[in-house]
Amino acid sequence: MPLPLVAMADAFRSKVDEAYKNITAEDLQDVAGVEGTVKGRVDVPEEREFAGFDAYKKARNAGLERFAKGTPKCRWDLSLCSAGGF
Repeated sequence: MPLPLVAMADAFRSKVDEAYKNITAEDLQDVAGVEGTVKGRVDVPEEREFAGFDAYKKARNAGLERFAKGTPKCRWDLSLCSAGGF
């Protein structure tokens, strides 16, 4: 069972907003070249959207049970992301 996305972080607020918009799209075909949607697995309220050069610290300290960190290369290929701590 895939885990839901419950928080997002980036150094730049515009990147967080753009990523949220893209990942909650009705069809990922235009965004990532993948059919379907993951919108139902995204539960990221504004208080768990972190921006700034310390965003990773804010996300780490948000009290989440598990998290994955990644670089732009892992945006659409989660096998390239590293799981665990920062």
